[in-house]
Amino acid sequence: MICRASRRNPSLIQEGGRDWVTIVEAISGGAQVLPPLIIFKANAHLMGHHPNIEIEEKEDAFFATSPKGYTNTEITFQWFQEVFEPRTRPAKGINQHRILVLDGHSTHVENYAFVKYAIDHNIHLVCLPSHSPHILQPLDVGIFGPLTTYYKQELEDPVRQQGLHGTIKKGDIFPMPQRARIKTFKPETIRSAWRASGLIPFNRNQILRDPILQAKMVPKTPLATRHPGL
Repeated sequence: MICRASRRNPSLIQEGGRDWVTIVEAISGGAQVLPPLIIFKANAHLMGHHPNIEIEEKEDAFFATSPKGYTNTEITFQWFQEVFEPRTRPAKGINQHRILVLDGHSTHVENYAFVKYAIDHNIHLVCLPSHSPHILQPLDVGIFGPLTTYYKQELEDPVRQQGLHGTIKKGDIFPMPQRARIKTFKPETIRSAWRASGLIPFNRNQILRDPILQAKMVPKTPLATRHPGL
């Protein structure tokens, strides 16, 4: 890899192929963090995916596989039923209301079973407008940035030790993001992210002051100054 001499801790390149791994996270405005769902690119679970099974059981995590390593309708619905609903169920039962903030991914909004299950359990789905998560989604606003930084640090340490011909196997994936999660998911960081998105406490002006949104807000030209021919 070639980079400027002034750059600190440049990323390292490894030889070999790469597989996509998706990690699904859910964090409440009260700083409750649900166990991660880790999705491997595979057709079935293999023992080689879980050499750190004792750590995984102790730390509490869920695993799934898909042909491309992405989430899909089936996995999303299973996560909703087996992870989100029981882990966020109010003490007084499902008659109490809950809110789940989502992006507009098709696995959510185009899944009838997902929507019906939400209605049956008094879970109100709030789907964010397209191209807005970087402003409205708390995790995008203040969580995933530092999480990515910490994860890169965790990923590069074994690469530097092994050299260019070393490999990061699927079974190595869990401990590294888990350590990054512990460093990132601090109560003060989580509350700051929700506050910055204007959701908790609710503050619509917080969004309007966003510099990215401000740059795209072009004031309309007054009628009096328009060209007569327009």
